Amino acid sequence: MFLSTLAAQPTIGTKFVTVEGTVTVEGPRMPEGPLQVALVTIGGGSLLASEVRSDGTFKIGSVIPGHWHLVVNGVYLKSVTQGQRKLSAADIEIGEQEGLPLKIVVSPVTFATLRVTTAGRPAPKEGLFVFIYSDANPEGPEFPVTADHSGMLHPGERMTILTGRHLVCAFIGREPWMSGPSSYFQALRPNLERYCHTVEAPEGGEVTVQAVPAPLFPFGPMK
Repeated sequence: MFLSTLAAQPTIGTKFVTVEGTVTVEGPRMPEGPLQVALVTIGGGSLLASEVRSDGTFKIGSVIPGHWHLVVNGVYLKSVTQGQRKLSAADIEIGEQEGLPLKIVVSPVTFATLRVTTAGRPAPKEGLFVFIYSDANPEGPEFPVTADHSGMLHPGERMTILTGRHLVCAFIGREPWMSGPSSYFQALRPNLERYCHTVEAPEGGEVTVQAVPAPLFPFGPMK
């Protein structure tokens, strides 16, 4: 639940617009509690939110034209479309003229377990480099797991992941490209896919992948 609504500070003569649309829930059950749709300024700082009505519609008023990040609380955000155009929830451009309604598709959040092994290889002292490309988040990897990012994952350890289809990349050894920003991992995806594993993570279940020796890439996005 979004606890507050913070408006951006307008300048004199600013034109406000209204953003409205519908939210459709796909999945075997409904999310717990009411849904809210929020627009957050790129980089944070300002938030405008609206609770989704019982008929699935929402309306957010007093939106300053510009670039916003769209969030729906407590669910997978599967897709955002406007007419025939697919939008990126990470950067939605709101124009000075009110556009077509947004169509948002979400699904309830459920979890599975991921286990990573090394198939008898010596366990590296620095841990394993693991990150996940999720079908639910086409903008980039879900979360890198290394000493440089959010901690270490050791062989045989388990981590909680969202259910659904994922491309799991698990590597033994440390290479310079592993310290790049998240956008760098996104650019590397076409080069990494042959080293990774596609898995279907069921709710409450466990999937296991085998880590492989880390490939060596030039430090820079590859085409």
